[in-house]
Amino acid sequence: MHPMISLFPNKEIYGKKLLNGPNVEEKSYKKQFLEGSMFGSFSFIHLAHGKVEFDQTKSGKNMVEVAVIVELVAKLYDESFKQKQKISVGCITPYNAQVTAIQNKLGDTYKTREAAECGFYVKVGTVDEFQGCEEDVIIISTVTGVGFLAKRERANVALTRARNQRGIFETNPNYKNLSAINRNSRYNNGRSSSDFRIPLKPYQSGKFPITVRQKMTGIVDLLPKEYGYIIFTLAAYYFVNLYMQIQVGRARKKYNVLYPTLYATEADSKDYELFNCIQRGHQNSLESLPIFFVMMVVGGLKHPLICTGLGVAYTVARFFYFTGYSSGDPKGRLPIGGFNSLALMGLVIVNIWFGMSLVRE
Repeated sequence: MHPMISLFPNKEIYGKKLLNGPNVEEKSYKKQFLEGSMFGSFSFIHLAHGKVEFDQTKSGKNMVEVAVIVELVAKLYDESFKQKQKISVGCITPYNAQVTAIQNKLGDTYKTREAAECGFYVKVGTVDEFQGCEEDVIIISTVTGVGFLAKRERANVALTRARNQRGIFETNPNYKNLSAINRNSRYNNGRSSSDFRIPLKPYQSGKFPITVRQKMTGIVDLLPKEYGYIIFTLAAYYFVNLYMQIQVGRARKKYNVLYPTLYATEADSKDYELFNCIQRGHQNSLESLPIFFVMMVVGGLKHPLICTGLGVAYTVARFFYFTGYSSGDPKGRLPIGGFNSLALMGLVIVNIWFGMSLVRE
């Protein structure tokens, strides 16, 4: 066992009676599978946006922790495959629901012949299931915080299963006050493990480069459930835009304005002004379409309900903007359609607010 891993349990549980092997006490001893101080022998990692869900049996799961674990295991597998190095990984958690969630996300990915040939395997289980086991890398998913470590027997099992590397994920908002572990965790280049706080967003992180690329479901699990309303709103705008396209196409046939002419002249049609109003109503909507979609997709990650409300208002206003413009009187676009600018400005403000919250963290 790496001396940085044994330090805390040796002091707090065994009363400094444990002795490390002479090989691991040498200054030259180092076995680190992933580059970066983040992946040293011991990492205490706070996930700022973890959300705990409980099932009918009161067993908890934290899908943010699950997503991070899936990505970390993927990185370890890539390294094992590339270096042809045997790596055994253990994922320990106090909750059966979390065990099931992690196993479901990992699936059979690491039960292939390629994984067996490079000596890579993953075991997921509760603290009790890891009695007597030892793996190269141990990942502890606390789900709700490190409270389960209050029992010395369980703490002993969880904290002493790793040969080389151990990482603890927790979501307790008072992580800075987790005194016992944090006080004794200055292992990563002399830095407190609490320095590695991860302000996890659906696809943004602090010092831990999470890409969640192994499975699309990993990304979906990180999205707030209200994000579905964002998708519905964008789908609704598609149909509004389709309606505009159909009306422009009909106008081209009616007023005999052929492609690729964008705006007609008197030489093209005697009703060229009416056609141009219809065309301009659609064209104006297309000009704002990219920024509308970007503001919805990004802002909705943090404030899905606010962005949905603004998005619906924008979509409705855009419909009346077009129908008012299509009447042939440009002023007809403004009474209701003019509110699209306010809705879009609201989306921009929400995104600026979102950006500022990321910078502050």
